[in-house]
Amino acid sequence: MKRGKIVQYDGAKGAGVVVVDGQQLLFDISQWRGDEAPALNRLVEVAEEAGSVTSVSPVSETDVLREQTQAVQKQVQEKGKLAYAQITATYGLPTSIAYLLFVIAIYMLSFVSIKVFMASSSLTLSQLVTQLNMTGQSTLAGPLFWLALLAPIVPFFFKHRMAWLGLTVPALLVLLVGFNLWSQYQSQVEAMQNLQSAFSAFGGGKQAPSSSFSNMFSFGAGFYVALLTSAFLARTGIARYLAR
Repeated sequence: MKRGKIVQYDGAKGAGVVVVDGQQLLFDISQWRGDEAPALNRLVEVAEEAGSVTSVSPVSETDVLREQTQAVQKQVQEKGKLAYAQITATYGLPTSIAYLLFVIAIYMLSFVSIKVFMASSSLTLSQLVTQLNMTGQSTLAGPLFWLALLAPIVPFFFKHRMAWLGLTVPALLVLLVGFNLWSQYQSQVEAMQNLQSAFSAFGGGKQAPSSSFSNMFSFGAGFYVALLTSAFLARTGIARYLAR
């Protein structure tokens, strides 16, 4: 059977015209296999023999919707395959995977656990950057975060050798955030030393509480994945820059 469309139908005569593969074929109501009367522009399945129509069956809306969905899925798959081929041709598979893992790490994996007294909170890199911006501890972290996401994509659109240096930005972000964590630790140590001096001034052999970096911050999987993938991206970007 072939797919066609009703382009003409006269209910009084019980006859109409259906177009199949650009060819107009006549049919009558005796050849109609639907529960409702034929309607203009209705999609139908047409069976023919020796150039004559033997039956005309309506196509259900469910079938039409399924076919449209399949057509969309096919287009998405084709475009996905094309995009995959273009991306891997530009970056290579290892670099593409490294960037994907970096994105997953900064959004979905715990970057650091911050311990304050008896409480502990686990943050992804994106959450940590948001916190640094909100507290004013780093105004550079926010812009650098978005640059770390976008800069590695630049070589896909611009084929200039300088574009490859964009792959170093994720490593700069990880280093900046690490530096901010170290600065917070140093500030805490200084506060504790001042507290120690205060205790000593009031007599005593009392010791102020002390804390190591590991007691304040505990790095999670997100830190190590982001560190390794960003280092790989930076190495690749510098190598591609120097190679051209």
